[in-house]
Amino acid sequence: MTFPIEEWQAKAGEVAARLHPAGPMPLARNGMAELDPELASLVQVLARGKYYADDTVDLKTRALCTMACLVAIGEQRYLENWMGNAITAGATVDEITSILGQLFVYVGTPRAVTAYDALVAVRDRIEAAGS
Repeated sequence: MTFPIEEWQAKAGEVAARLHPAGPMPLARNGMAELDPELASLVQVLARGKYYADDTVDLKTRALCTMACLVAIGEQRYLENWMGNAITAGATVDEITSILGQLFVYVGTPRAVTAYDALVAVRDRIEAAGS
């Protein structure tokens, strides 16, 4: 079996530019990226180049799904990043708030409240950057 790595790599770069027009997010600097940069790069090529670039589902919806998964598993470290990605991809704070309300039913109070706090932080950063 062969894989179109070069195609996925090019698409991964396009998705990264759409989600992070100002450059890589601070979370791009992590232990995996430092200690195993080839694996970190390959993960991004696969995730962004194959899946996030697949237009079967639009990028906004994929970012919202990723955000919802992170809320569900309580992964605070990446949650604000993906909320920002969802907004960059076209989601609104109201849309994310609506999804968080729905998630409350399924994931419970602590994770939902933490997610609302993360959204407030993201919203405040975006508003401060726009002023």
